[in-house]
Amino acid sequence: MTVEKPADFAHVWLMNATEEPVDVYLNYADEPKVTDLKGLGLGIEFQVKGKDDTPYGVYTFSVRPKDQRGAAVLAASSIDFSEGRSFTAILHPMPDGSYRVSVYENDFTPSDAPRMTVRHTARPGVLTWRISPKDFKIEIPVDEREGTLRSGQWQVATNIVQNDYGLEVFLGGELVAQHPDFEIEHEKDRTAYLVGDPYPTDDPGTLTRFIVQQEFKLPRGAPPEAEVTPPAEPYSTGDHNLLIECHCSGIEVWQTNRASKGLSAVDPDGIVTDLSITDVVPYTGGIMIPDHGVIPSPEVGGTATAVVEVSDNVPPGHYEVTVTTNMRSLGQRAKCSVPVTVSPITIGRLRSLVDDYVQSGAMEAGVAGAILESLDRAEQNLATGNDVMACGDLKEALALVGSAKDKGIHVPAAEHLDREIKALRANLGCG
Repeated sequence: MTVEKPADFAHVWLMNATEEPVDVYLNYADEPKVTDLKGLGLGIEFQVKGKDDTPYGVYTFSVRPKDQRGAAVLAASSIDFSEGRSFTAILHPMPDGSYRVSVYENDFTPSDAPRMTVRHTARPGVLTWRISPKDFKIEIPVDEREGTLRSGQWQVATNIVQNDYGLEVFLGGELVAQHPDFEIEHEKDRTAYLVGDPYPTDDPGTLTRFIVQQEFKLPRGAPPEAEVTPPAEPYSTGDHNLLIECHCSGIEVWQTNRASKGLSAVDPDGIVTDLSITDVVPYTGGIMIPDHGVIPSPEVGGTATAVVEVSDNVPPGHYEVTVTTNMRSLGQRAKCSVPVTVSPITIGRLRSLVDDYVQSGAMEAGVAGAILESLDRAEQNLATGNDVMACGDLKEALALVGSAKDKGIHVPAAEHLDREIKALRANLGCG
């Protein structure tokens, strides 16, 4: 399959240069994104389209042994995706027995002349490669190239004569891998990955196992000078993904009242597409992020905001609300806790409410005095344990509020007081 330069998306080809199958995890998720990535072969293509489900930004790919989700990560590396970029990410063994994910950015520089790229992702520390024409033909100029690479390095042979070649790889002067049919074609970059743990052998089938090919389509353009470029390091060999910064604060509200609080999240090298409530402990309904309550990041590194609302029917108590980023996308996830305290109505709360309404002009002083007398008697009865009498006093306060509604008390104030007095009666079990 010939890979063309992405137009309105970015992509990465995932590859396993070890002998054993592995699982690939994306952005520190608990579940693998790719399962059973086979060894010594090119794997799947993963696309980032800049949409809500796959926003542009930095993604981290982590690798664990197949079906071992609790195992330590073998290696991880991150990629900064933006429109039109193409990568190949390879899990490969290192000379010391460890593993690394090396990421290479695929080059689509225009060239009418073909070229080849060699990427060293095998275990040996140093390998030498060489190409030579498979069949010498008088009418085709002889073009032979060679290079030496340390683990993870890559280099390019530019402006190669189009022909059928053989590729050979040497370790300490001994042949350890070969590809007898390495075809170099017009307007293409033939890329060879040196993989696994190659060793000297006379078995042609074994020698070919340690070279994997990938082919890239080149746009037309002036060819560069013919050369083998100096060895270069991969685009990425580690995890440099910056963590999301969440800014959440608590909400305090009296029973039967509504409240809301804004929160924000920033991914310094990515986009936060959504924020969702993923847990409420202890569980209760009425705490939510409403429809259209989230404004995503406008760009990479931009701030996403959301509003958490507490409805008027949430029972008194303390709740820990967990808000998680990017639940609807493959972007990085982060959590923040929003403590919500719903305080039960008290006599003191009702007294303060009456005073506030008098100060604002929503309640006449004479009406307020009568209501406060009922509240004072209720408080005294509660202090002596006489809940029945306190319930009667609160019922009297309710009647006073009802009779003065739209007369000595503005309607919204009366309805508010009515709601809170009833809540206190319910808390006392007044019936």
